[in-house]
Amino acid sequence: MGSTISRVWTKLFGKIEARLIMIGLDGVGKTTLLHQFRLGEAVTTTPTIGFNVEAVEFKNIKLNVWDLSGHEKIRSVWRTMCPNTQGVVFVVDSTDIARMDAAREELHHMLWEDHLRDAIVLVFANKQDFPGALDAAAISAKMDLDRLRQVWHLQVGSAVTGAGVNQGLDWLVNLILILIPPVAQHPADTDAWYTRGVCLQELLALPTAILDFGRVVALQPTHWRAWYQVNY
Repeated sequence: MGSTISRVWTKLFGKIEARLIMIGLDGVGKTTLLHQFRLGEAVTTTPTIGFNVEAVEFKNIKLNVWDLSGHEKIRSVWRTMCPNTQGVVFVVDSTDIARMDAAREELHHMLWEDHLRDAIVLVFANKQDFPGALDAAAISAKMDLDRLRQVWHLQVGSAVTGAGVNQGLDWLVNLILILIPPVAQHPADTDAWYTRGVCLQELLALPTAILDFGRVVALQPTHWRAWYQVNY
């Protein structure tokens, strides 16, 4: 369904852009994961000082990804990057049991920022290709993910091998499209959706919550969450 939504959204509103922040403790593989997002392959990296910003094209969506340093002295700056953020990618080292509590505290503290109340959250459990990596159930429990107020998903994988990367990104993009729809620059244009090459079959394939007698309507995030909880 994600590709259908992306196609219709593009016809109605033009190129879709979303802003993501990628956070996590230092040394967990954030920058390597960013290169997998952008290039589809692992690249030798050095510890990030400050932040990296990369544009990633995925499913006709432009993702502006801010890769923020996980150094302890820089984590306080994360909160200044929250405004206008649609998605959060939190990377955790599946083998670093000693720092799992610290990772949990940083994640929960960050997600209580008002600017991130409606953000979509992907927790990427990295380094699953290493011996001793915790499984998804153990990581979910240690990270206390069920307490998050946001819509979230835990994806296990490896930023080096690419395992799980596309699956996680696919989920994130689909949820951004479903739960945080773009707003038309000219709302009246949504009444004439047929002039933009959107066929009836495509509209019928969209969630019924976003259709109103042939019009595309922008609902509040809470309404979209209610639809998501019932249908997914």
